Amino acid sequence: MQEVTSLGEELLREPVKRVNHVSKLLNVLTSDPSQAPGKTALKYLKLFFTASFENGNLIEPTELTRAADSQAPQVRLRAWLRQKFEVLCGHLLGMLHAQAEEAAQVAALSTLLELVRSQQVGVFDHKLFTRACTVLLQQPAVSQGVLELLISKYLQYADVRFYMLQTMHKVAECAQSQNLPLEGILTGELAGRRIFGLLSAIAPTLAPEGDESVQSWCGAVEAGVVAAAPVRGEGSQQRRKRKREAASGEEGPVLGSVQWVNPAAYKRAFSDAWLGLLRLPLPSDLLKKVLVQLHSKVMPSLANPLLLSDFLSSCLDQGGLLGMLALNGLFTLVTKHGLEYPHFYVRLYALLQAPVFRAKYRARFLQLADIFLSSGMVPAYTAAAFIKKFARLALTAPPAGAVIAIAFIHNLLRRHPSCSVLVNKPTTPQSAAASASVPASMPTATPPVTSKSTDITQQHTLPDALTNGKTRALGHASSSASEAESSDAEQPGDRAAPRADYGGGQTAAAIAIEGSVEAGEDVFDENEVDPAKCRAIESSLWELESLRHHYYHAVAYYVSILDKDLGDRKRTAEVDVGALLRSSYSEFFGVETQKRLKSVPVAFFPTPPTQLFPSAAKLEFPGWVC
Repeated sequence: MQEVTSLGEELLREPVKRVNHVSKLLNVLTSDPSQAPGKTALKYLKLFFTASFENGNLIEPTELTRAADSQAPQVRLRAWLRQKFEVLCGHLLGMLHAQAEEAAQVAALSTLLELVRSQQVGVFDHKLFTRACTVLLQQPAVSQGVLELLISKYLQYADVRFYMLQTMHKVAECAQSQNLPLEGILTGELAGRRIFGLLSAIAPTLAPEGDESVQSWCGAVEAGVVAAAPVRGEGSQQRRKRKREAASGEEGPVLGSVQWVNPAAYKRAFSDAWLGLLRLPLPSDLLKKVLVQLHSKVMPSLANPLLLSDFLSSCLDQGGLLGMLALNGLFTLVTKHGLEYPHFYVRLYALLQAPVFRAKYRARFLQLADIFLSSGMVPAYTAAAFIKKFARLALTAPPAGAVIAIAFIHNLLRRHPSCSVLVNKPTTPQSAAASASVPASMPTATPPVTSKSTDITQQHTLPDALTNGKTRALGHASSSASEAESSDAEQPGDRAAPRADYGGGQTAAAIAIEGSVEAGEDVFDENEVDPAKCRAIESSLWELESLRHHYYHAVAYYVSILDKDLGDRKRTAEVDVGALLRSSYSEFFGVETQKRLKSVPVAFFPTPPTQLFPSAAKLEFPGWVC
């Protein structure tokens, strides 16, 4: 240990005379970098090469100077020092991907980053930095402490972030092109995890020039020795403005122009890095993390956010929470970036399934659904389809899900008054006339009878809503269609009455002919994936009547709230769906157990029961174990 210290002190005191100590210190570092002698040798080597850059001994000569003074001692010394510098850098990079201790890897990264900015004030050695970043992104042996050090200490600098983004793009392209995994190199989803961990910690935008938050690791911004390089496609006005700002600078001479100072170049590098990451085969858990921050953090900072549409469409096909998060991204592209996606609500309608109300992610799912359906510009037939879908799902959903579904129905009915036809379908004289004009080709139905023993399912009669309160059999309406039309035409009330439209311009007669609707039959097709074809606007919300008698009183209570609010829209407001999203069985059970009951119903049995149903009931439940 003392010998290594003495070698280092002599090298720093007499750098030219004791230059051969560099080889000795490199040998000590190579032998065991984790021990104290290796750490001491690394410290002195870093100090020596930093001073050599300041003295100009490590500056590469030009081709003309190298050819003219190839035998000069000073030129030969610089070439030798340059060779030893490359040996040191290679050894430091080897320490990062070798099975070394975390402290040794942290020291190696710190030394590399110091050497990156040691050449000259304002000069960033992006070639050496790119080599270091490639090792950090591709090698599985890199410890977590090294990555945390990079995030906490170095990613706050604009030049480090810019060249890190460029390296991420290259590494992602390399990982995508490799069909077979290579030994010692991260590929596929492993590379995606490493890239995402660092990419999510990088600021999406470069602060404007002159802002105090802009910092550079090489000190170029602080010294004012660099200018923003021109961007491809720069207009003449922007070019003149940039030249005026450069000419009016008072900080001193500018050494050169760099890309990382230009906000447009930074945005392009940020976009390339994210697009490269999204092309990798990412697992589902990582996709969720990506989609959560995609619409808020990433999209506003991309050069062309519409390039994400293909990725979001592929995630949407997976369904579930991934599909809903992807739909949220598409919603942002449609509303803020002008994406044309006509099948947006068709995809949302397909994602709304019964398992949603029992899934762990139901709160996030339904919160996004409430955002998507909050617009009053949704067509009436689409809103009616969602209302009917929520009503049908509420029948089989748990109590918490049923309450949320009723809240959705409540809000949609308030936002779309034209959907009130689902609650109280109006009848007009025109609908009665239309039902009378059914062609004679329809099958003749049995006239209605008043006997209580008659099965109502055998009466092919139109509902009262379609016959103006008159129970009219189809067989009685098929005698003379032309006579019915002429007789209806003579009534002035029918000429003034508007035609009832039940979606797509279908009249009551067209509905009866097309669907052969029987009394009590629901024309809503819950298996149809297209809201425009499910015929929801022709149906009714009979499910609310069933929910009014739900076994849990909170569900019935919300149905009563719906009745009250629809009767008085001015004094009522929409239901806050967000307050209901956290409802669950445990919450309902806690509420019920904390109630103080004045009277408790008690079931009294003279003898303890031995079965659920009496023996006589077994005949009515064949196949059941009573």
